[in-house]
Amino acid sequence: MNRKQKIILAIFITINFLCVLGNSNVESQEGATQEESIKIPITPWEVIKRIPDTPETMEWSKRKHLLVSGPEFFGVHHIYIDKNLKYVVILLKSDFTTHVFIGNPICAKEWRKYDEKQNILLSQIYPSDAFEWKIYKDIVLYKGKLLPPKDIPEEPYFGKVIKVEDFNDDINDEWIVSQIKELYKK
Repeated sequence: MNRKQKIILAIFITINFLCVLGNSNVESQEGATQEESIKIPITPWEVIKRIPDTPETMEWSKRKHLLVSGPEFFGVHHIYIDKNLKYVVILLKSDFTTHVFIGNPICAKEWRKYDEKQNILLSQIYPSDAFEWKIYKDIVLYKGKLLPPKDIPEEPYFGKVIKVEDFNDDINDEWIVSQIKELYKK
């Protein structure tokens, strides 16, 4: 992907999230759940200021493992990005099932659910608007039809990046299964 394509992709991703962030810093309505009352720690203006950095952020994200905390229903989870910008979000659950979202810099294309022995229970292909993300060095924004609705329609959820590590593997089906096993050992 050349620089011009990266800039166009960056602008598309950012505009997509700006369309919904505009109302996200409004005080929550009375009766909102704890999750809904948490203010998103990035304003639309801050997102706009980050637009010029998006190609560099995408380049930075190559070969990274991000440990992310939040939203509450995700808990602490893992995002792996390989050298080809293939993304995998791994959500470990207390019942030892695992939800895995496989996608690109914009969104998940596939959702898999694994059982406690890493057998696939479910595999579904999704359209681009089912589960989208915008990854920064310090925060990840999530939105889409797969996530619970909020008081402000289309308002994104967020997670804070709490740790960044280098990641030098290629993401494939065998790697995903072995990584799930490794994460449960920790």
